[in-house]
Amino acid sequence: MINSQNKIANLLQKALPVLFTLLYLSFPSQNPTADAYDYAAGLKWGFDLFEAHHLLHQLPVWFIYKALQVTGFQADALELSTSLSSIYLGGLLLIVAQILRIKQVVSFQSIGILLILGLSASIMRYSTINEVYILPIAISSIGILYFEKYNLSKNLGQGMVAVLALTLAILFHQIQIWWWVAIALACLFGMDRKMVVCFFGSAFLIVLAYHLIAIYYYNIPNSLWSSWLLFTDVYQKPGGTSALSLTSSHLLLTAISFIRTWITIPVSEYYSIILWPVVILGSIIIGYGVFIGLKSLKFSPKFVFSWELGTILMLLVFSLFAMGNVEFLVGLPVLVLLYFSKFSYPNSSLYWIAGGLAIANLPALLAYQHIINISSTEEFYSYHKEEPRPALLIRKPEMDAYSLYETGKMADWAIYPSSVKICDSVARLNRCFYTDINPQKNANSRADWLVSPEIIQWVQKNKINRDSYRLYLWSELAVYRVCPNPL
Repeated sequence: MINSQNKIANLLQKALPVLFTLLYLSFPSQNPTADAYDYAAGLKWGFDLFEAHHLLHQLPVWFIYKALQVTGFQADALELSTSLSSIYLGGLLLIVAQILRIKQVVSFQSIGILLILGLSASIMRYSTINEVYILPIAISSIGILYFEKYNLSKNLGQGMVAVLALTLAILFHQIQIWWWVAIALACLFGMDRKMVVCFFGSAFLIVLAYHLIAIYYYNIPNSLWSSWLLFTDVYQKPGGTSALSLTSSHLLLTAISFIRTWITIPVSEYYSIILWPVVILGSIIIGYGVFIGLKSLKFSPKFVFSWELGTILMLLVFSLFAMGNVEFLVGLPVLVLLYFSKFSYPNSSLYWIAGGLAIANLPALLAYQHIINISSTEEFYSYHKEEPRPALLIRKPEMDAYSLYETGKMADWAIYPSSVKICDSVARLNRCFYTDINPQKNANSRADWLVSPEIIQWVQKNKINRDSYRLYLWSELAVYRVCPNPL
């Protein structure tokens, strides 16, 4: 009987990565972000193959895209890239399953962990959209796998593979540097001199990669300082979205982002009555699972402070300074689950949590993003592209990015309201235009929090009137019409 249960458990461990991959391939989000359009545009039109924050991420999809073209098949760049995100997730789950096996986590506990990981909101969202986070996490996980093997065997070859994978992950996305730093510190405090030397050597590979790209791709002057400027993205996005700062709103938004890493928080204006009940029910079940798990949790003192905990704290601090950017926390479920896999607690707690995540995230995130056309970017683009310039004062960059994807050029009729001066310049045209700036801040929307108070005041001062039309039946597009103020 026990052997039969173990066989079923082992079969499920192998099947779950395949099942999750097929599920997410079947339900891609129909609401691409601006970045998703931008990456696909680069692939389609042949620019920005190497971007500073995720230097090598476009290479795998570029090779596949070009290989398909050689065979005569013209793949859709956005659909191909999105599909690869789902496939990368399958690889990530397979790697995590291997790590849990090496850590001698029992089969049914391992299944619960894989279910929670696959159903967590951040993993679900970024596996169904063209983004740059799942593959680097998978590559870092390969590094963790070989680091665990090295800890058991002390085989330097396995240690070098671990370091190489952790380094490569940084070249696929810079956020993975915190995983690299945490394990490097673990080796340093563990007095493992050979591994410390390997880590120092791998740092040279990062510098070399950026240096070569700076010289031969961006034609930046041949100096290490220029490579550093590329690494910090100064050449491409001065004061860009990753710039660090700290205000009173950061702590609140980071807390919200931590919750959103696990469970979706609906920001819908029209579907809240449908979405919130399942999210609340799922949250209650998750809370019960966490309660019974913590009640019986048995800590092992030697495992309390570990590289996993160090990485978790570094990611949270980094996200805090970046206005609670949830994208920096995508890998958090992997780290948290690996950390708690070291301790003893009832397996049932994992299944309660997984059940709650399924009840909340499958309908309110996966199905919702697949079925509901939230921003109607394509329809909005078609509707406004023939209007007098500029037709839009729009804070969401999807319009520009979609124009770039469709035509290879930015939309010259959509202006980003980065300052009151720019808003005034549009208003002085003395005719109606459209904007998506909400005069009433949505507390659940990080995008609304990022709009400066001065811009909100400008919108309120200019008497925004809600536009009555909807471009698409299920659209959540909130468009406001601004006309010359008669007062």
